[in-house]
Amino acid sequence: GGEARGPQPGGGGGRLDPAALAEIGVFRGLPCPVLVGRVEEQQRLRQLASDVRHVGPTVAMVTSSPGLGKTRLLRELALWGRSSGYVVLGGTAREPRASLPYAVLSELLENFLVTDRAAALAVLERLSALHRTALSVVVRDFPAPPAGSALEVSGYGRVIFEAFGAVLDELARTGPVVVSVDEVEHADAAT
Repeated sequence: GGEARGPQPGGGGGRLDPAALAEIGVFRGLPCPVLVGRVEEQQRLRQLASDVRHVGPTVAMVTSSPGLGKTRLLRELALWGRSSGYVVLGGTAREPRASLPYAVLSELLENFLVTDRAAALAVLERLSALHRTALSVVVRDFPAPPAGSALEVSGYGRVIFEAFGAVLDELARTGPVVVSVDEVEHADAAT
């Protein structure tokens, strides 16, 4: 084959042939497999997470200008946490969902159901019927609530909030928990 690959003089507009890119393994949007730099930030976040075992709950805010690696830093923390025996709940507050009550909390639980369904179901089984029913109102792919359980409309917002608290309490009983929310500025008010 005399098939030309790569930039084509006079006709390709400086673009690389997609087949050539595929051959060398270049795919747009995939992160580098190794985080470059950010050693100090990683150590600080890991130390804060480790301190939970001795000091108690802690909160860290990762802030910077757009495009400087906050999301990647959170992903690395989640990978470290899972490999270190932490329960990791991760999600992203998305602007389009900002008007939906409990959107971020729901996403955290939805992602947990996807990433570690067995552990999530074990935790959910320990919740009261009322709390499981409340969560079934706002969490996609939530296991069916117990038969005959219902929520009174007048207090369902409070019960849903308490149900999320009950999930976190149950998770904390199993070991340390890392909760990571990216783009938190877009979180709904209820969360």
